Amino acid sequence: MLDAYSLKARLWPALLAGLPAAAAVAVAFPGVDWRQAGVIGGGTTVGLTFLLAQLAGSAGKRKEASLYAKGG
Repeated sequence: MLDAYSLKARLWPALLAGLPAAAAVAVAFPGVDWRQAGVIGGGTTVGLTFLLAQLAGSAGKRKEASLYAKGG
């Protein structure tokens, strides 16, 4: 499921995007350990980003045939 392309183009950017989310969880819930905040914020961000990337790719594949037919 995670080939080299998916890892480089989807997962690493999602992990980088998860850092601010982890910081936000740490600030919003000061009693939470920073490792837990990182897991919660990063995991949520990675999961949602990966889901949205899959949905966008699937939608593009569905439209691909009609776009090729339309464009020639």
